[in-house]
Amino acid sequence: TTLFSRYNPRKHPNVSIIEESEKAAHLENLKEFYSRYTFYTEQNIYYRDYYLVWKENGEILAGCQANPEVWELIDYPGSRMNQILMKYGTRLPVVRKIFDPGYQKFIAIEGIWYKEGCEKYLFDIFETACEKHGYNSAVIWLDPKSPIVNKVRSIGRLGIISKLLKPAEGDIRVKFNNYREAEKQVYYEQPAYVSCFDMT
Repeated sequence: TTLFSRYNPRKHPNVSIIEESEKAAHLENLKEFYSRYTFYTEQNIYYRDYYLVWKENGEILAGCQANPEVWELIDYPGSRMNQILMKYGTRLPVVRKIFDPGYQKFIAIEGIWYKEGCEKYLFDIFETACEKHGYNSAVIWLDPKSPIVNKVRSIGRLGIISKLLKPAEGDIRVKFNNYREAEKQVYYEQPAYVSCFDMT
């Protein structure tokens, strides 16, 4: 889990909803981008027209699906430090605006795509999605083996929440019915695509 946050998110003029005429070609870009991933699905791409893109001179340089979500937080497991931060840190106005200890509103990200060298525009897309829905944070679930993880984290400006809370980790469980050993190996070696619908 990678957390992105902005205290006062703003809309970036180069970010817009993908146009209907661009969708088919962009799906081909996504298929190629995730061709070495397991579990890749397009089922939730373009859901409710929440796919945002960064464009220059009519060309899409980066994009992602950005769905608004609300979770009720019953418990926050983890280290003692995380529990202390949840109990006391969220009383600070600067933190509370971004992270409400009872209900967490966030943008759930999937279908990240960028042209090589254009990953820097992703944060502007995340920030625009936050501004559009009146939220202050976004959550991205990525396989640690995915090269996208290092690209996103190398941009560097994830925000205050990523500094306060350690990234949460999880396991992907697979039941291999009638799979040969060679077929199973792909799932251990290749990164998995994680749909935010599976997490929310």
